Amino acid sequence: LELLKNTNKSRYDSENLMVNLLEGILEDEKYLSIGYDMHYPLRNLISDTSLLNDREKSYVGNINTHVDFILFNKLDKSPVLVIEVDGFKYHDENEAQLERDKIKNSVLDKYEIPYLRLKTNGSNEENKVRKVLNGILKLEGNRK
Repeated sequence: LELLKNTNKSRYDSENLMVNLLEGILEDEKYLSIGYDMHYPLRNLISDTSLLNDREKSYVGNINTHVDFILFNKLDKSPVLVIEVDGFKYHDENEAQLERDKIKNSVLDKYEIPYLRLKTNGSNEENKVRKVLNGILKLEGNRK
């Protein structure tokens, strides 16, 4: 509750907690080149839909479809990581939402955009995010 006092960017407490977590992580010197945005429209992330099937194209084009969090390179705005905060009850007991999640995963996979799904009843989120970011940054370093 203390962490939520100063963050009111979302109507969901779980997303507000993630804002606090991300802001803390991104203060770390090794992540200074990374920024984030919340509720980023998927159609802004995927402008070329040539790799998608009709269902995926329709999904990406929907004005209400977004990623919960996009972490991006501040210099060129390229995506670094998508984070989805999945309400365990809403996602686990909702077939329509599970189908949308599968479509989103498929789209992100096709465009090789790393993503991390975190359940609201999970734990150790900070370490999970740091581990994925460290792996991505190491890969990018090896490509140079």
